[in-house]
Amino acid sequence: RILVATDFSAAGECAVAAGARWARREHAALRLLHVAPSRRLVGGALGSRRVALELATAAKGALADVAARADPERTLELSTALVTGAASREIARAAVEFDTDLVVIGVRGEHAHGAPGLGGTAAKLVDRFERPLLLARSEAAGSAPPVVIAGVDLGPASRAVIGWGLRAAAGGTLHVVHVYELPYAGRLAAYGFSDAALGVYSEREQAERERALAALLVPAAGAADVCVEHVVERGRAASLLAAHRARRHAGTIVVGRHRRGARSPAGFASVCRDVAQFASCDVLVVPSS
Repeated sequence: RILVATDFSAAGECAVAAGARWARREHAALRLLHVAPSRRLVGGALGSRRVALELATAAKGALADVAARADPERTLELSTALVTGAASREIARAAVEFDTDLVVIGVRGEHAHGAPGLGGTAAKLVDRFERPLLLARSEAAGSAPPVVIAGVDLGPASRAVIGWGLRAAAGGTLHVVHVYELPYAGRLAAYGFSDAALGVYSEREQAERERALAALLVPAAGAADVCVEHVVERGRAASLLAAHRARRHAGTIVVGRHRRGARSPAGFASVCRDVAQFASCDVLVVPSS
């Protein structure tokens, strides 16, 4: 079940197109949601009952037009929903009511004005949402096989990140990337450890992480329609994920988000937010279970 929220902006149209692609690929039910501002939020003349009813009628018509464009051949199990209120709260509520497996939204909506980063609704959902969330940035995909980057920290969300990465990369390539910073490297150098000793320490850390990642990837070996590659690197996670995306021309980055208060084993605490905000492609945020 896929829920797509649209505000009829260009970003909303992008989200609808992405949601429809996922629905076709996954044979999933698709619901298109529009959250209209309540009379209290609109205020003034637009807040009158008569005008509110007129706005609701117009919004229903616009939503029907979006649905027709998303599924012109009527091959999807598609429904629409119109609600009023604060966008992030109503999207979260609709996701529960629809028992949604994936929510798709645009990165920046009607107030974007060409600015980079996340819009207010997207930022709130990235920080708090407890279901997989696709931030749609890319235009409609072409005929080339998909290329997906999955950033894992070997923590609780890693298996789910790989699983969603395999879905996103169906028929294409999944690059599973683990980036780490050497624990206490600076402190050990300050304690007087030699470069040779630090080198041995680094090699052991690298080997342990490569073994851990290989164990995580065992289930992925059965994905016959996806070419899976993996790499373990030392450095700054957000920067290296962006570099891998650019080098491989990936259309999607999949990252995990830890629950509030949970500590990432590889320093990924802010990586999810950084990637969501600055990546120039679709970003799929997978919460830890």
